[in-house]
Amino acid sequence: MLMANNQTYGLMPCCRCGIPMAPNDANTCLKCLYYEYDITQGLQRHVTIIHCPECDTYLQPPTTWIKAQSESNELLTFCVKRLKNMNRVRLVHAEFIWTEPHSKRIKLKLKVEKEILNGVLFQRSYVVEFVQHEHMCESCMRIQANPDQWVAAVQLRQHTYPLSFRYISPALAAIKIKQVDKGIDFFFSNRSQGVKFVEFIAKVAPVIRSRHDKQLISHDTKSNNYNYKYTFSVEISPICREDLICLPSKVTHIGHLLKPGDKALGYDLYGANCNDIELDNYKNLKSYEEKGLRKRGKARLWKLKALNMEIENDKRGEEEKMKSEYEQFLDDLEENPDMRYSTDI
Repeated sequence: MLMANNQTYGLMPCCRCGIPMAPNDANTCLKCLYYEYDITQGLQRHVTIIHCPECDTYLQPPTTWIKAQSESNELLTFCVKRLKNMNRVRLVHAEFIWTEPHSKRIKLKLKVEKEILNGVLFQRSYVVEFVQHEHMCESCMRIQANPDQWVAAVQLRQHTYPLSFRYISPALAAIKIKQVDKGIDFFFSNRSQGVKFVEFIAKVAPVIRSRHDKQLISHDTKSNNYNYKYTFSVEISPICREDLICLPSKVTHIGHLLKPGDKALGYDLYGANCNDIELDNYKNLKSYEEKGLRKRGKARLWKLKALNMEIENDKRGEEEKMKSEYEQFLDDLEENPDMRYSTDI
């Protein structure tokens, strides 16, 4: 049977206030250490940050703008990096304190740790307040001054009807959208946004052809900077879902896809009532039944002997009908094994 050894620790008086306490390297209670040593001294408690209200970005000096949503990890990292003298302590924890969105204030509660006296680790929490100053970034200022100052334009075209645009339009963040004939033009503030949008279109819609061009706008010979305008032209397939496609008869063969016993659905154009010139042209062709009979007649390797009968004069006009009925009988004979029981084919 194992016996647990109950160890007891002696108490000692604090060297500052004299209250009993567990011994430590400083021989001082935590309350006295808290008032005597302020490890947050010299750390910033009020910081000013620049915020663009148009694109919801924050200025990372000198010229970088970082996009971060409210109370996000990106904003937390940005705020912590803006603090100075953080190399004096070690950051243990950081979290947001809720503030009114219209107050233009961001509050962080930080917990830092530092070694004091004879190797004693001491932690302390404090609050840092960030004040937002509203200032538009350069791209937003340029757009506000003149909305036509775009950098990248995507010309999206579909030469039938803009049904596919219904699925693409809600997924945009363009600075300007313009409806044109047989398509829509999208304008972006930088080239990367235009490239991402073209890649997005290629994923959600079949693209027939695509090309891009650039035009030189200005050139600074001293700094060797070039300003271009980029244009992306994208053409979407004119065929949409549930469209009726009329193909030439030589292209409609799908025998390499269908196997005996498979079923395929199609449109009955001969029985449909429509007012389309193209469909009327297809209706003037021979029916699928006649094509099937003619094709099966060539492919049939057997013949059925028939009696040589004379046809009356009043039955001369029904030869085509009789021929069709005879072909139908041959089909039934070929498909029904009971009918072929007494027939040698």
